[in-house]
Amino acid sequence: MKDVFASLRRFVNNLRLGPKLRLLYMLACVVPCLVLGLCTIINTRVILLEQRSKVVRQKHAQTRVAFSNAATLLVNVSTGILFNDNLRTLLTTQYAQEHEAYLALWRLDNTGELLKNYAELAYIAIYTDNPGLSMGVFRQIDDEVRQSQWFQVAAESKGVIRWYSDGEEMDSRLRLVRKMPLGEGRFAVMVLGLSDSQMRLQLSDGDLQTQVYLDGDTLIYSSRPGVDPSLPDSWQASGGQPVLTQWDGLQTLLCADEVRIQMSPSSFTVITTDLGASPNLWQTSWQLALLLSMLLTTTTILVWIFTYMLERRVSVLRDQMRSIASGSLDTRRTVSGQDELGQLFQDMMRTLNVLEELNKAVYRKELSVQKLLACQKEIEYKLLASQVNPHFLFNTLEAIRMKAAMNQDKEVAFIVRKLGMLMRRLLSASDTSVRLSEELNLIRDYLDIQQFRYGEKISYQILPAEGVDIENKRILPLLLLPLVENAVLHGLETKLSTGVVRVELWAQEGRLHIRVSDNGVGMDEETCRTLTQRMETRQDDLQGQSIGLYNVNQRIKLCYGSQYGLKIHSRLGEGTQVELSLPLDEEGKA
Repeated sequence: MKDVFASLRRFVNNLRLGPKLRLLYMLACVVPCLVLGLCTIINTRVILLEQRSKVVRQKHAQTRVAFSNAATLLVNVSTGILFNDNLRTLLTTQYAQEHEAYLALWRLDNTGELLKNYAELAYIAIYTDNPGLSMGVFRQIDDEVRQSQWFQVAAESKGVIRWYSDGEEMDSRLRLVRKMPLGEGRFAVMVLGLSDSQMRLQLSDGDLQTQVYLDGDTLIYSSRPGVDPSLPDSWQASGGQPVLTQWDGLQTLLCADEVRIQMSPSSFTVITTDLGASPNLWQTSWQLALLLSMLLTTTTILVWIFTYMLERRVSVLRDQMRSIASGSLDTRRTVSGQDELGQLFQDMMRTLNVLEELNKAVYRKELSVQKLLACQKEIEYKLLASQVNPHFLFNTLEAIRMKAAMNQDKEVAFIVRKLGMLMRRLLSASDTSVRLSEELNLIRDYLDIQQFRYGEKISYQILPAEGVDIENKRILPLLLLPLVENAVLHGLETKLSTGVVRVELWAQEGRLHIRVSDNGVGMDEETCRTLTQRMETRQDDLQGQSIGLYNVNQRIKLCYGSQYGLKIHSRLGEGTQVELSLPLDEEGKA
Protein backbone atom coordinates (compact mmCIF):
# COMPACT_ATOMS: atom_id res chain seq x y z
CA MET A 1 0.00 0.00 0.00
CA LYS A 2 2.84 2.38 0.83
CA ASP A 3 4.40 1.70 -2.59
CA VAL A 4 1.10 2.53 -4.27
CA PHE A 5 0.81 5.84 -2.40
CA ALA A 6 4.46 6.62 -3.11
CA SER A 7 3.98 5.92 -6.83
CA LEU A 8 0.82 8.03 -6.88
CA ARG A 9 2.60 10.88 -5.11
CA ARG A 10 5.50 10.74 -7.57
CA PHE A 11 3.07 10.75 -10.46
CA VAL A 12 1.24 13.83 -9.13
CA ASN A 13 4.48 15.62 -8.28
CA ASN A 14 5.84 15.00 -11.78
CA LEU A 15 2.77 16.48 -13.47
CA ARG A 16 3.04 19.98 -14.81
CA LEU A 17 0.96 22.70 -13.18
CA GLY A 18 -1.75 22.85 -15.86
CA PRO A 19 -2.51 19.09 -15.98
CA LYS A 20 -2.25 18.95 -12.19
CA LEU A 21 -4.91 21.65 -11.78
CA ARG A 22 -7.12 20.02 -14.40
CA LEU A 23 -6.79 16.65 -12.67
CA LEU A 24 -7.69 18.30 -9.37
CA TYR A 25 -10.72 19.91 -11.04
CA MET A 26 -11.83 16.55 -12.46
CA LEU A 27 -11.48 14.77 -9.14
CA ALA A 28 -12.80 17.54 -6.90
CA CYS A 29 -15.55 18.95 -9.15
CA VAL A 30 -16.50 16.93 -12.21
CA VAL A 31 -16.72 13.50 -10.58
CA PRO A 32 -18.71 14.72 -7.52
CA CYS A 33 -20.97 16.80 -9.78
CA LEU A 34 -21.61 13.79 -12.02
CA VAL A 35 -22.42 11.57 -9.05
CA LEU A 36 -24.58 14.27 -7.46
CA GLY A 37 -26.25 15.01 -10.80
CA LEU A 38 -27.06 11.34 -11.46
CA CYS A 39 -28.44 10.98 -7.93
CA THR A 40 -30.52 14.13 -8.46
CA ILE A 41 -31.88 12.85 -11.78
CA ILE A 42 -32.75 9.48 -10.28
CA ASN A 43 -34.38 11.05 -7.21
CA THR A 44 -36.28 13.50 -9.40
CA ARG A 45 -37.58 10.61 -11.52
CA VAL A 46 -38.63 8.80 -8.37
CA ILE A 47 -40.39 11.89 -6.99
CA LEU A 48 -42.13 12.63 -10.30
CA LEU A 49 -43.14 8.99 -10.65
CA GLU A 50 -44.57 9.01 -7.14
CA GLN A 51 -46.52 12.19 -7.89
CA ARG A 52 -47.88 10.81 -11.16
CA SER A 53 -48.61 7.49 -9.47
CA LYS A 54 -50.53 9.26 -6.74
CA VAL A 55 -52.65 11.07 -9.34
CA VAL A 56 -53.23 7.82 -11.26
CA ARG A 57 -54.09 6.00 -8.03
CA GLN A 58 -56.63 8.66 -7.06
CA LYS A 59 -58.15 8.72 -10.53
CA HIS A 60 -58.31 4.93 -10.60
CA ALA A 61 -60.08 4.85 -7.26
CA GLN A 62 -62.61 7.43 -8.50
CA THR A 63 -63.15 5.50 -11.73
CA ARG A 64 -63.55 2.22 -9.88
CA VAL A 65 -66.08 3.72 -7.48
CA ALA A 66 -67.97 5.51 -10.25
CA PHE A 67 -68.24 2.38 -12.40
CA SER A 68 -69.09 0.19 -9.43
CA ASN A 69 -71.83 2.59 -8.36
CA ALA A 70 -73.27 2.73 -11.88
CA ALA A 71 -73.27 -1.06 -12.24
CA THR A 72 -74.69 -1.52 -8.74
CA LEU A 73 -77.39 0.99 -9.61
CA LEU A 74 -78.44 -1.17 -12.55
CA VAL A 75 -78.51 -4.23 -10.28
CA ASN A 76 -80.66 -2.41 -7.71
CA VAL A 77 -83.01 -1.17 -10.43
CA SER A 78 -83.31 -4.68 -11.81
CA THR A 79 -84.09 -5.99 -8.34
CA GLY A 80 -86.80 -3.37 -7.92
CA ILE A 81 -88.31 -4.33 -11.26
CA LEU A 82 -88.06 -8.00 -10.34
CA PHE A 83 -90.11 -7.54 -7.19
CA ASN A 84 -92.58 -5.01 -8.62
CA ASP A 85 -95.98 -6.69 -8.11
CA ASN A 86 -97.77 -4.28 -10.40
CA LEU A 87 -95.37 -5.06 -13.19
CA ARG A 88 -95.69 -8.79 -12.50
CA THR A 89 -99.50 -8.47 -12.70
CA LEU A 90 -99.14 -6.52 -15.91
CA LEU A 91 -96.96 -9.23 -17.42
CA THR A 92 -99.21 -12.13 -16.40
CA THR A 93 -102.59 -10.60 -17.39
CA GLN A 94 -104.02 -11.48 -20.79
CA TYR A 95 -105.69 -8.49 -22.51
CA ALA A 96 -108.46 -9.05 -25.06
CA GLN A 97 -108.10 -5.71 -26.67
CA GLU A 98 -105.08 -3.49 -27.24
CA HIS A 99 -106.62 -0.42 -25.59
CA GLU A 100 -107.03 -2.40 -22.38
CA ALA A 101 -103.31 -3.20 -22.40
CA TYR A 102 -102.43 0.48 -22.94
CA LEU A 103 -104.69 1.50 -20.09
CA ALA A 104 -103.18 -1.09 -17.74
CA LEU A 105 -99.68 -0.09 -18.83
CA TRP A 106 -100.41 3.55 -18.10
CA ARG A 107 -101.75 2.68 -14.64
CA LEU A 108 -99.17 0.12 -13.50
CA ASP A 109 -95.85 0.67 -15.36
CA ASN A 110 -93.32 3.08 -13.66
CA THR A 111 -90.24 2.27 -15.76
CA GLY A 112 -90.41 5.70 -17.35
CA GLU A 113 -89.82 7.28 -13.97
CA LEU A 114 -86.73 5.13 -13.51
CA LEU A 115 -85.21 6.38 -16.74
CA LYS A 116 -85.88 9.96 -15.71
CA ASN A 117 -84.47 9.56 -12.23
CA TYR A 118 -81.29 7.64 -13.08
CA ALA A 119 -79.05 9.07 -15.77
CA GLU A 120 -76.92 5.90 -15.69
CA LEU A 121 -79.84 4.03 -17.31
CA ALA A 122 -79.70 4.22 -21.08
CA TYR A 123 -82.81 2.10 -21.63
CA ILE A 124 -84.99 -0.63 -20.06
CA ALA A 125 -86.30 -3.52 -22.16
CA ILE A 126 -88.55 -6.34 -20.87
CA TYR A 127 -88.94 -9.33 -23.18
CA THR A 128 -92.28 -11.17 -22.66
CA ASP A 129 -94.45 -13.71 -24.44
CA ASN A 130 -97.64 -11.82 -23.48
CA PRO A 131 -99.10 -10.96 -26.90
CA GLY A 132 -100.94 -7.97 -25.48
CA LEU A 133 -97.74 -6.21 -24.42
CA SER A 134 -95.68 -4.89 -27.30
CA MET A 135 -95.33 -1.22 -26.62
CA GLY A 136 -92.96 0.99 -24.53
CA VAL A 137 -90.37 -1.03 -22.64
CA PHE A 138 -92.11 -4.33 -23.51
CA ARG A 139 -90.85 -6.40 -26.39
CA GLN A 140 -92.11 -9.71 -27.76
CA ILE A 141 -89.97 -12.83 -27.54
CA ASP A 142 -89.66 -13.85 -31.16
CA ASP A 143 -87.54 -16.55 -32.81
CA GLU A 144 -84.51 -14.27 -33.19
CA VAL A 145 -84.57 -13.46 -29.50
CA ARG A 146 -85.04 -17.13 -28.54
CA GLN A 147 -81.97 -18.10 -30.57
CA SER A 148 -79.70 -15.43 -29.04
CA GLN A 149 -77.16 -16.61 -26.50
CA TRP A 150 -78.02 -14.07 -23.84
CA PHE A 151 -81.70 -15.09 -23.89
CA GLN A 152 -80.92 -18.79 -23.71
CA VAL A 153 -78.53 -18.25 -20.79
CA ALA A 154 -81.09 -16.08 -19.01
CA ALA A 155 -83.87 -18.60 -19.65
CA GLU A 156 -81.82 -21.41 -18.16
CA SER A 157 -80.62 -19.40 -15.16
CA LYS A 158 -82.33 -18.99 -11.84
CA GLY A 159 -82.23 -15.24 -11.62
CA VAL A 160 -78.46 -14.81 -11.85
CA ILE A 161 -77.46 -11.45 -13.26
CA ARG A 162 -75.48 -11.54 -16.50
CA TRP A 163 -73.61 -8.74 -18.27
CA TYR A 164 -73.21 -8.58 -22.03
CA SER A 165 -71.54 -6.34 -24.56
CA ASP A 166 -72.29 -7.55 -28.07
CA GLY A 167 -73.22 -4.37 -29.89
CA GLU A 168 -74.23 -0.84 -29.13
CA GLU A 169 -77.89 -0.03 -28.65
CA MET A 170 -79.40 3.26 -27.57
CA ASP A 171 -76.07 4.81 -26.35
CA SER A 172 -75.14 1.70 -24.44
CA ARG A 173 -72.47 -0.95 -25.04
CA LEU A 174 -73.01 -2.72 -21.70
CA ARG A 175 -76.32 -4.21 -20.65
CA LEU A 176 -77.60 -6.18 -17.71
CA VAL A 177 -79.70 -9.29 -18.45
CA ARG A 178 -81.87 -10.89 -15.72
CA LYS A 179 -84.64 -13.46 -15.73
CA MET A 180 -88.06 -12.56 -14.20
CA PRO A 181 -89.94 -15.71 -13.08
CA LEU A 182 -93.76 -15.25 -13.44
CA GLY A 183 -94.98 -18.59 -12.12
CA GLU A 184 -96.40 -21.70 -13.76
CA GLY A 185 -93.23 -22.02 -15.88
CA ARG A 186 -93.62 -18.62 -17.41
CA PHE A 187 -90.89 -15.91 -17.30
CA ALA A 188 -89.79 -12.61 -18.78
CA VAL A 189 -86.26 -11.27 -19.36
CA MET A 190 -85.33 -7.73 -18.44
CA VAL A 191 -82.46 -5.92 -20.14
CA LEU A 192 -81.00 -2.71 -18.65
CA GLY A 193 -78.49 -0.65 -20.63
CA LEU A 194 -75.67 1.34 -18.98
CA SER A 195 -75.45 4.83 -20.52
CA ASP A 196 -72.14 5.42 -22.38
CA SER A 197 -72.69 9.18 -22.28
CA GLN A 198 -72.97 9.18 -18.51
CA MET A 199 -69.91 6.92 -18.28
CA ARG A 200 -67.89 9.31 -20.43
CA LEU A 201 -69.04 12.23 -18.31
CA GLN A 202 -67.94 10.55 -15.08
CA LEU A 203 -64.80 8.72 -16.22
CA SER A 204 -63.26 10.96 -18.85
CA ASP A 205 -60.10 12.95 -17.91
CA GLY A 206 -57.97 15.08 -20.21
CA ASP A 207 -54.62 13.79 -18.92
CA LEU A 208 -55.51 10.23 -17.92
CA GLN A 209 -57.20 7.45 -19.87
CA THR A 210 -59.67 4.87 -18.60
CA GLN A 211 -60.57 1.48 -20.04
CA VAL A 212 -63.16 -0.97 -18.72
CA TYR A 213 -63.18 -4.64 -19.81
CA LEU A 214 -65.85 -7.26 -19.29
CA ASP A 215 -64.61 -10.67 -18.19
CA GLY A 216 -61.09 -9.71 -19.18
CA ASP A 217 -61.59 -9.90 -22.94
CA THR A 218 -64.25 -7.42 -24.06
CA LEU A 219 -63.59 -3.68 -24.10
CA ILE A 220 -66.78 -1.94 -23.05
CA TYR A 221 -65.46 1.57 -22.46
CA SER A 222 -62.34 3.56 -23.42
CA SER A 223 -61.64 7.24 -23.10
CA ARG A 224 -58.86 6.94 -25.70
CA PRO A 225 -60.00 6.16 -29.25
CA GLY A 226 -58.14 3.47 -31.14
CA VAL A 227 -56.78 1.74 -28.05
CA ASP A 228 -55.84 -1.93 -28.24
CA PRO A 229 -59.09 -3.79 -27.34
CA SER A 230 -57.18 -6.59 -25.61
CA LEU A 231 -55.97 -6.38 -22.03
CA PRO A 232 -52.22 -5.82 -21.46
CA ASP A 233 -50.40 -8.92 -20.28
CA SER A 234 -48.97 -7.11 -17.26
CA TRP A 235 -52.23 -5.76 -15.85
CA GLN A 236 -52.40 -8.39 -13.10
CA ALA A 237 -48.94 -7.30 -11.86
CA SER A 238 -50.44 -3.95 -10.94
CA GLY A 239 -52.59 -5.24 -8.10
CA GLY A 240 -54.28 -1.88 -7.84
CA GLN A 241 -50.96 0.00 -7.72
CA PRO A 242 -49.49 2.04 -10.59
CA VAL A 243 -46.68 0.36 -12.54
CA LEU A 244 -44.67 1.36 -15.61
CA THR A 245 -45.28 -1.11 -18.39
CA GLN A 246 -45.36 -1.46 -22.16
CA TRP A 247 -48.84 -1.44 -23.67
CA ASP A 248 -50.08 -0.82 -27.15
CA GLY A 249 -46.54 0.09 -28.26
CA LEU A 250 -46.21 2.84 -25.62
CA GLN A 251 -44.52 3.11 -22.25
CA THR A 252 -47.36 3.91 -19.87
CA LEU A 253 -48.08 4.22 -16.16
CA LEU A 254 -50.87 1.68 -15.58
CA CYS A 255 -53.12 0.91 -12.61
CA ALA A 256 -55.58 -1.97 -12.94
CA ASP A 257 -57.72 -4.27 -10.78
CA GLU A 258 -60.95 -6.23 -10.96
CA VAL A 259 -64.40 -5.05 -9.94
CA ARG A 260 -67.10 -7.60 -9.10
CA ILE A 261 -70.75 -6.72 -8.93
CA GLN A 262 -73.06 -8.46 -6.47
CA MET A 263 -75.23 -11.29 -7.70
CA SER A 264 -73.18 -11.63 -10.89
CA PRO A 265 -70.51 -14.14 -11.90
CA SER A 266 -69.09 -11.64 -14.37
CA SER A 267 -66.09 -9.50 -13.52
CA PHE A 268 -64.95 -6.11 -14.77
CA THR A 269 -61.37 -4.97 -15.19
CA VAL A 270 -60.87 -1.23 -14.69
CA ILE A 271 -57.64 0.21 -16.06
CA THR A 272 -56.36 3.77 -15.56
CA THR A 273 -53.34 4.80 -17.64
CA ASP A 274 -51.13 7.85 -17.84
CA LEU A 275 -49.49 8.00 -21.25
CA GLY A 276 -47.71 11.24 -20.41
CA ALA A 277 -45.89 9.90 -17.34
CA SER A 278 -43.03 8.16 -19.12
CA PRO A 279 -42.40 10.97 -21.65
CA ASN A 280 -42.53 13.48 -18.80
CA LEU A 281 -40.02 11.46 -16.78
CA TRP A 282 -37.68 11.16 -19.74
CA GLN A 283 -38.10 14.81 -20.67
CA THR A 284 -37.33 15.94 -17.13
CA SER A 285 -34.35 13.56 -16.94
CA TRP A 286 -32.95 14.82 -20.25
CA GLN A 287 -33.48 18.44 -19.20
CA LEU A 288 -31.59 17.84 -15.94
CA ALA A 289 -28.88 15.92 -17.78
CA LEU A 290 -28.59 18.72 -20.36
CA LEU A 291 -28.41 21.33 -17.59
CA LEU A 292 -25.72 19.30 -15.80
CA SER A 293 -23.73 18.82 -19.00
CA MET A 294 -23.97 22.54 -19.88
CA LEU A 295 -22.83 23.45 -16.36
CA LEU A 296 -19.90 21.04 -16.46
CA THR A 297 -19.01 22.04 -20.02
CA THR A 298 -19.02 25.74 -19.14
CA THR A 299 -16.97 25.27 -15.99
CA THR A 300 -14.60 22.92 -17.80
CA ILE A 301 -14.00 25.48 -20.57
CA LEU A 302 -13.43 28.22 -17.99
CA VAL A 303 -11.06 26.02 -15.99
CA TRP A 304 -9.17 25.06 -19.17
CA ILE A 305 -8.83 28.71 -20.17
CA PHE A 306 -7.73 29.71 -16.66
CA THR A 307 -5.19 26.88 -16.35
CA TYR A 308 -3.87 27.62 -19.87
CA MET A 309 -3.31 31.29 -19.01
CA LEU A 310 -1.77 30.35 -15.65
CA GLU A 311 0.45 27.75 -17.30
CA ARG A 312 1.67 30.31 -19.84
CA ARG A 313 2.55 32.79 -17.12
CA VAL A 314 4.33 30.11 -15.10
CA SER A 315 6.20 29.04 -18.27
CA VAL A 316 7.35 32.63 -18.84
CA LEU A 317 8.53 32.86 -15.23
CA ARG A 318 10.25 29.47 -15.47
CA ASP A 319 12.02 30.36 -18.73
CA GLN A 320 13.21 33.65 -17.27
CA MET A 321 14.57 31.91 -14.18
CA ARG A 322 16.31 29.31 -16.33
CA SER A 323 17.83 32.12 -18.36
CA ILE A 324 19.05 33.76 -15.15
CA ALA A 325 20.42 30.44 -13.90
CA SER A 326 22.40 30.09 -17.13
CA GLY A 327 24.00 33.49 -16.50
CA SER A 328 21.87 35.76 -18.69
CA LEU A 329 20.29 38.75 -16.96
CA ASP A 330 18.36 39.86 -20.05
CA THR A 331 14.54 39.80 -19.60
CA ARG A 332 12.54 40.04 -22.81
CA ARG A 333 9.22 38.53 -21.65
CA THR A 334 7.20 39.78 -18.69
CA VAL A 335 4.48 38.44 -16.40
CA SER A 336 1.74 41.03 -15.96
CA GLY A 337 -0.76 41.28 -13.12
CA GLN A 338 -0.68 41.95 -9.39
CA ASP A 339 -1.31 38.41 -8.17
CA GLU A 340 1.31 36.17 -6.59
CA LEU A 341 2.91 35.32 -9.94
CA GLY A 342 3.04 38.97 -10.96
CA GLN A 343 4.52 39.94 -7.60
CA LEU A 344 7.00 37.05 -7.84
CA PHE A 345 8.12 38.29 -11.27
CA GLN A 346 8.48 41.82 -9.90
CA ASP A 347 10.53 40.46 -6.99
CA MET A 348 12.65 38.56 -9.50
CA MET A 349 13.22 41.77 -11.47
CA ARG A 350 14.24 43.57 -8.28
CA THR A 351 16.57 40.67 -7.53
CA LEU A 352 18.07 41.03 -11.00
CA ASN A 353 18.63 44.72 -10.38
CA VAL A 354 20.29 43.90 -7.07
CA LEU A 355 22.45 41.28 -8.79
CA GLU A 356 23.47 43.79 -11.44
CA GLU A 357 24.36 46.29 -8.73
CA LEU A 358 26.26 43.60 -6.84
CA ASN A 359 28.13 42.63 -10.00
CA LYS A 360 29.03 46.25 -10.56
CA ALA A 361 30.06 46.62 -6.92
CA VAL A 362 32.15 43.45 -7.12
CA TYR A 363 33.75 44.73 -10.30
CA ARG A 364 34.48 48.06 -8.65
CA LYS A 365 35.76 46.22 -5.57
CA GLU A 366 38.06 44.06 -7.66
CA LEU A 367 39.25 47.14 -9.53
CA SER A 368 39.92 48.91 -6.24
CA VAL A 369 41.71 45.86 -4.89
CA GLN A 370 43.86 45.82 -7.96
CA LYS A 371 44.60 49.52 -7.44
CA LEU A 372 45.41 48.83 -3.79
CA LEU A 373 47.70 45.99 -4.77
CA ALA A 374 49.35 48.27 -7.27
CA CYS A 375 49.84 50.90 -4.55
CA GLN A 376 51.12 48.22 -2.20
CA LYS A 377 53.56 47.02 -4.84
CA GLU A 378 54.70 50.59 -5.34
CA ILE A 379 55.23 51.01 -1.58
CA GLU A 380 57.04 47.69 -1.39
CA TYR A 381 59.22 48.70 -4.32
CA LYS A 382 60.10 51.99 -2.64
CA LEU A 383 60.79 50.19 0.63
CA LEU A 384 62.86 47.62 -1.21
CA ALA A 385 64.79 50.37 -2.94
CA SER A 386 65.37 52.15 0.38
CA GLN A 387 66.65 49.13 2.27
CA VAL A 388 70.33 48.39 1.68
CA ASN A 389 70.93 45.11 3.42
CA PRO A 390 68.59 45.46 6.46
CA HIS A 391 70.61 43.02 8.55
CA PHE A 392 73.75 45.04 8.01
CA LEU A 393 71.86 48.25 8.95
CA PHE A 394 70.33 46.72 12.08
CA ASN A 395 73.67 45.28 13.18
CA THR A 396 75.40 48.64 12.62
CA LEU A 397 72.75 50.50 14.66
CA GLU A 398 73.02 47.91 17.43
CA ALA A 399 76.81 48.33 17.45
CA ILE A 400 76.43 52.12 17.72
CA ARG A 401 73.94 51.68 20.57
CA MET A 402 76.33 49.33 22.43
CA LYS A 403 79.24 51.76 21.91
CA ALA A 404 77.16 54.66 23.24
CA ALA A 405 76.09 52.62 26.22
CA MET A 406 79.73 51.72 26.97
CA ASN A 407 80.62 55.42 26.77
CA GLN A 408 77.83 56.22 29.20
CA ASP A 409 75.91 58.16 26.49
CA LYS A 410 72.43 56.96 27.40
CA GLU A 411 70.63 59.47 25.23
CA VAL A 412 72.34 58.32 22.05
CA ALA A 413 71.80 54.70 22.99
CA PHE A 414 68.08 55.38 23.58
CA ILE A 415 67.61 57.12 20.26
CA VAL A 416 69.54 54.49 18.32
CA ARG A 417 67.36 51.81 19.91
CA LYS A 418 64.21 53.75 18.94
CA LEU A 419 65.49 54.14 15.39
CA GLY A 420 66.26 50.45 15.10
CA MET A 421 62.80 49.46 16.31
CA LEU A 422 61.21 51.95 13.92
CA MET A 423 63.12 50.73 10.92
CA ARG A 424 62.51 47.07 11.79
CA ARG A 425 58.79 47.75 12.00
CA LEU A 426 58.73 49.68 8.72
CA LEU A 427 60.72 47.05 6.86
CA SER A 428 58.52 44.20 8.16
CA ALA A 429 55.18 45.91 7.38
CA SER A 430 52.48 43.84 5.55
CA ASP A 431 48.73 43.93 4.92
CA THR A 432 48.05 41.95 8.09
CA SER A 433 46.14 43.97 10.68
CA VAL A 434 47.97 44.98 13.85
CA ARG A 435 46.85 45.96 17.33
CA LEU A 436 46.08 49.63 17.81
CA SER A 437 48.57 49.71 20.70
CA GLU A 438 51.39 48.61 18.37
CA GLU A 439 50.51 51.37 15.93
CA LEU A 440 50.55 53.92 18.75
CA ASN A 441 53.93 52.60 19.96
CA LEU A 442 55.25 53.09 16.42
CA ILE A 443 54.09 56.72 16.54
CA ARG A 444 55.78 57.22 19.92
CA ASP A 445 59.05 55.85 18.54
CA TYR A 446 58.82 58.20 15.56
CA LEU A 447 57.97 61.25 17.70
CA ASP A 448 60.72 60.41 20.21
CA ILE A 449 63.23 60.45 17.35
CA GLN A 450 61.83 63.77 16.13
CA GLN A 451 62.12 65.20 19.65
CA PHE A 452 65.77 64.08 19.77
CA ARG A 453 66.24 65.78 16.43
CA TYR A 454 64.46 69.08 17.17
CA GLY A 455 64.79 69.16 20.94
CA GLU A 456 62.22 71.18 22.86
CA LYS A 457 60.84 72.61 19.62
CA ILE A 458 58.49 69.57 19.27
CA SER A 459 56.28 67.81 21.83
CA TYR A 460 53.47 65.31 21.46
CA GLN A 461 50.41 63.89 23.23
CA ILE A 462 48.66 60.53 22.62
CA LEU A 463 45.23 60.67 24.26
CA PRO A 464 43.03 57.54 23.97
CA ALA A 465 39.56 58.17 25.45
CA GLU A 466 38.01 55.93 28.09
CA GLY A 467 36.37 52.90 26.49
CA VAL A 468 38.81 52.65 23.58
CA ASP A 469 40.46 49.23 23.90
CA ILE A 470 43.81 49.81 22.20
CA GLU A 471 45.07 46.33 23.10
CA ASN A 472 42.30 44.38 21.33
CA LYS A 473 41.29 46.72 18.52
CA ARG A 474 43.06 45.83 15.27
CA ILE A 475 43.61 48.17 12.34
CA LEU A 476 45.55 48.18 9.09
CA PRO A 477 49.29 48.81 9.61
CA LEU A 478 50.92 52.19 8.92
CA LEU A 479 47.64 54.16 8.89
CA LEU A 480 48.67 56.75 11.49
CA LEU A 481 52.41 57.18 10.79
CA PRO A 482 51.91 59.07 7.47
CA LEU A 483 49.50 61.47 9.23
CA VAL A 484 51.95 62.13 12.09
CA GLU A 485 54.83 62.47 9.65
CA ASN A 486 52.90 65.09 7.64
CA ALA A 487 52.07 66.96 10.85
CA VAL A 488 55.80 67.14 11.76
CA LEU A 489 57.29 67.79 8.35
CA HIS A 490 54.64 70.11 6.84
CA GLY A 491 53.15 71.62 9.99
CA LEU A 492 55.88 72.07 12.58
CA GLU A 493 59.23 71.96 10.78
CA THR A 494 59.07 75.61 9.69
CA LYS A 495 57.34 76.81 12.85
CA LEU A 496 59.59 79.04 14.97
CA SER A 497 57.86 78.42 18.30
CA THR A 498 57.26 75.11 20.05
CA GLY A 499 55.01 72.77 18.11
CA VAL A 500 52.68 70.16 19.53
CA VAL A 501 51.42 67.00 17.81
CA ARG A 502 48.24 65.62 19.42
CA VAL A 503 46.78 62.16 18.68
CA GLU A 504 43.23 61.76 20.10
CA LEU A 505 41.16 58.57 20.02
CA TRP A 506 37.42 58.22 20.90
CA ALA A 507 34.38 56.05 20.00
CA GLN A 508 31.15 57.60 18.77
CA GLU A 509 28.05 56.23 16.98
CA GLY A 510 29.64 52.89 16.16
CA ARG A 511 32.87 54.36 14.83
CA LEU A 512 36.42 54.76 16.07
CA HIS A 513 37.64 58.33 15.49
CA ILE A 514 41.37 59.17 15.47
CA ARG A 515 42.38 62.81 15.09
CA VAL A 516 45.98 63.88 14.40
CA SER A 517 46.34 67.62 14.91
CA ASP A 518 49.18 70.11 15.09
CA ASN A 519 49.51 73.80 15.87
CA GLY A 520 51.78 74.40 12.92
CA VAL A 521 51.67 76.80 9.98
CA GLY A 522 48.37 75.38 8.60
CA MET A 523 46.90 75.98 5.14
CA ASP A 524 44.56 78.41 3.54
CA GLU A 525 41.11 77.29 2.39
CA GLU A 526 42.05 76.86 -1.28
CA THR A 527 45.15 74.77 -0.44
CA CYS A 528 43.10 72.60 1.94
CA ARG A 529 40.39 72.03 -0.73
CA THR A 530 43.03 71.13 -3.34
CA LEU A 531 44.67 68.66 -0.92
CA THR A 532 41.28 67.06 -0.21
CA GLN A 533 40.60 66.59 -3.93
CA ARG A 534 44.05 65.08 -4.47
CA MET A 535 43.44 62.77 -1.50
CA GLU A 536 40.19 61.50 -3.11
CA THR A 537 41.48 61.17 -6.69
CA ARG A 538 44.78 59.65 -7.71
CA GLN A 539 46.80 61.82 -10.08
CA ASP A 540 50.13 61.24 -11.70
CA ASP A 541 51.69 64.34 -10.10
CA LEU A 542 50.96 63.23 -6.50
CA GLN A 543 53.96 63.49 -4.24
CA GLY A 544 54.94 64.11 -0.62
CA GLN A 545 51.98 64.89 1.61
CA SER A 546 49.40 64.24 -1.12
CA ILE A 547 50.47 60.69 -1.94
CA GLY A 548 50.64 59.72 1.74
CA LEU A 549 47.12 60.95 2.45
CA TYR A 550 45.80 59.37 -0.77
CA ASN A 551 47.24 55.94 0.08
CA VAL A 552 45.88 56.01 3.64
CA ASN A 553 42.43 57.16 2.48
CA GLN A 554 42.21 54.56 -0.29
CA ARG A 555 43.35 51.71 1.97
CA ILE A 556 40.66 52.60 4.52
CA LYS A 557 37.87 52.76 1.90
CA LEU A 558 38.93 49.52 0.21
CA CYS A 559 39.16 47.62 3.49
CA TYR A 560 36.27 49.07 5.52
CA GLY A 561 33.97 50.73 2.98
CA SER A 562 33.40 54.05 1.28
CA GLN A 563 31.67 55.49 4.37
CA TYR A 564 34.98 55.55 6.20
CA GLY A 565 38.16 57.56 5.46
CA LEU A 566 39.91 60.87 6.12
CA LYS A 567 38.76 64.45 6.65
CA ILE A 568 41.06 67.49 6.70
CA HIS A 569 40.46 70.76 8.55
CA SER A 570 43.08 73.55 8.52
CA ARG A 571 43.47 77.26 9.03
CA LEU A 572 46.44 79.27 7.93
CA GLY A 573 48.70 80.04 10.91
CA GLU A 574 46.59 77.99 13.35
CA GLY A 575 47.38 74.39 12.43
CA THR A 576 45.88 71.35 10.74
CA GLN A 577 43.57 68.50 11.87
CA VAL A 578 43.29 65.19 10.01
CA GLU A 579 40.44 63.00 11.31
CA LEU A 580 40.36 59.29 10.52
CA SER A 581 37.18 57.17 11.03
CA LEU A 582 37.11 53.35 11.31
CA PRO A 583 34.40 50.86 12.29
CA LEU A 584 34.13 49.46 15.80
CA ASP A 585 34.23 45.74 16.47
CA GLU A 586 31.11 43.53 16.96
CA GLU A 587 30.72 44.50 20.62
CA GLY A 588 30.69 48.21 19.81
CA LYS A 589 34.05 48.83 21.45
CA ALA A 590 37.14 50.21 19.76
